[in-house]
Amino acid sequence: MEEIKKARTLGFDKLFEEHKEEYDKLWKIADIKIEGDKKADKALRYNIFSLLSLANPEDNFVSIGAKGLHGEGYKGHVFWDTEIYMLPFYIYEYPEAAKAFLMYRYNTLKKARENAMKNGYKGAQYPWESADTGEEETPKWGEDYYGNKVRIWTGDIEYHITADIAFAIREYLRATDDWNFFLNYGAEMFFETARFWVSRAEYNKAKDRYEINEVIGPDEFHEHVNNNFYTNYLAKWNILQALKYVRFLKENYNEQYRKIVEKINLNQDELKKWEIVANKLFIPWNKESHLIEQFEGYFKLKDRTISEYDEKNMPKWPKNVDLSKLNDYQLIKQADVLMLMHLLPEDFDFKTKKINFEYYEKRTMHKSSLSPSMYAIMGLAIGDHSKAYEYFMRTALVDLENNQGNTALSSGEISNPQNFSFSPAAKTRIHARFCSKSHPCDFDRFHLKFFGKFQAFSYIIFLEIFCLQTDTTL
Repeated sequence: MEEIKKARTLGFDKLFEEHKEEYDKLWKIADIKIEGDKKADKALRYNIFSLLSLANPEDNFVSIGAKGLHGEGYKGHVFWDTEIYMLPFYIYEYPEAAKAFLMYRYNTLKKARENAMKNGYKGAQYPWESADTGEEETPKWGEDYYGNKVRIWTGDIEYHITADIAFAIREYLRATDDWNFFLNYGAEMFFETARFWVSRAEYNKAKDRYEINEVIGPDEFHEHVNNNFYTNYLAKWNILQALKYVRFLKENYNEQYRKIVEKINLNQDELKKWEIVANKLFIPWNKESHLIEQFEGYFKLKDRTISEYDEKNMPKWPKNVDLSKLNDYQLIKQADVLMLMHLLPEDFDFKTKKINFEYYEKRTMHKSSLSPSMYAIMGLAIGDHSKAYEYFMRTALVDLENNQGNTALSSGEISNPQNFSFSPAAKTRIHARFCSKSHPCDFDRFHLKFFGKFQAFSYIIFLEIFCLQTDTTL
């Protein structure tokens, strides 16, 4: 009531001026300007505006629903979209907001622990759909493409969100050096997510390996699969990264480390088990072939490839596909193997990225608006600038042209300056490198700024020249 009284006293004009002043501060950092392509410029800046409008750095008990403020889809529930697709933008453009979103996960950690315990596991199992309490909010029933009532399994077996949150913590720490956050909140979450994966992995005595069976990966067409590449790889990464943090904290922050492990009752015997499970966790990857099987048995499924597209440039279903039995086909809903390659690009060589892009691109239906942005980014990674630009524009226009239903979730990756480049100068995170001189779009140059370790950087990228400078005025 006090805030309402204050607002009435100030009046509309004064409030509007204060509102504009705050937005000017945000735009000074987050704006990206494209010269030479008005449509791309408008679309990208619209996505940035949406993201700036969604953030609330002053409240550590809220996050962003998958539809943002664009609609009531998913009842405003929070998914992995926030950490994997939206958070990268905030980390580099609005780190205070990024921290608040991670604090939401810390403030729901108790419920994540309860969720794991309820399902027979240890540590913290974050819910697939979350709201204010942090409890699992995923409905049990929905409709398939024919309108038939079907069981929704994502809340039961789409486990990868737990590793996604751990990955987001690492990304925030790496960009900001915010060790105060990590020591007080992040490490506890990280260790509890690793603890979950160790308890979730099952030992296969016959093959002397640990497996993660009966899951759903990012591609939700395929349910109850075994050893999904994305899930297993990121789970293993989660455990190994936790062990790295254990060693680092013991050496550099020993007093704080002892408080953390005492609080969560983490001992040396358990850490030894973590190492055993991580080293023996099965990753379905034959490195000689370069082509990665999305999950065990995927290559044995009926193969159909996409050959036709609709008026919105979206894939049409191939002929003779039974939409009630998508589990039987190699067609996938969205990026899965390629999603992992985007998150951990240094783990995969160029040939592996290219072969998998070319294979899965022909089989990806993009039935989630999360998907095209990944193909834009990976198209850049393999030097296919034409495909990259096509997917970039499809993502950037998802709301303005309503080509997949209004949604905010893909705005983050496509607006993240660390992924944004169609000029000869391409960036991977904060590092810059020169690449091909091919120029797939109408961009003459573009301007962007971002934070790295709370230091502001400015980019001006021309067709032939790459310029990086720090901006001390920010």
